[in-house]
Amino acid sequence: MNIKYEIDSKNKKTLIKCFETNYDATVNSNISIMSSPRLRNDDRFAVAASLMLSDVISGELILDTDFGCSSYIATAIQSFFSPVNVIVSPQSLTPIKQPIGSYTAYMSLDESLDCNIDRSDKFGMSLKFVMGGAGSLYSENSAVIGVNFSSNIDNPTDEIHSVLRHIGAALIFADDLQIAAIKLDGNFTSKQSVIILKKAQKLLAAVHLKLIFNHFDKR
Repeated sequence: MNIKYEIDSKNKKTLIKCFETNYDATVNSNISIMSSPRLRNDDRFAVAASLMLSDVISGELILDTDFGCSSYIATAIQSFFSPVNVIVSPQSLTPIKQPIGSYTAYMSLDESLDCNIDRSDKFGMSLKFVMGGAGSLYSENSAVIGVNFSSNIDNPTDEIHSVLRHIGAALIFADDLQIAAIKLDGNFTSKQSVIILKKAQKLLAAVHLKLIFNHFDKR
């Protein structure tokens, strides 16, 4: 799969486009975000794209950016997808400096609910992605951004991929919003979801971002 990052300045939106390669099935998973964050870091884009398109990526993953990603990040992406075999290209041996933010982005996957922000957190902000939203709205400590994907929180089969899409979208905005950590609202009880989120934690740590989530085991 070939993945490209594109800003549509006329319509003020960001597109993450997928193009099939020789061994891909037909893919119809283009991501649309109704805002125009600046892409400053190819490593972070590689991780964000991997998370947002985790349900359709396998085999060859070609990053259509200036530098692809560093070999260290390529290894982290391949580890995230394991045991599925993913080969990331192009890879650069030049290290990319990872920015360090200050804010914790609190995210609720339920579009009807506000995020539960810790009032003692002076650097807490609410970040919400809304299916079908026509634009974006920013304030001092919140951002609401329209996207073309839903949360699917009522469908256990799709829930984890929806969560990963939201995390990946947050990473796209991490530089502009100076995000250092992403905190997910709610509890995750599915063993498979917890395993995947722990793998996502390791992948985000590779680009200096922390993922926080609550979970408990069903008995």
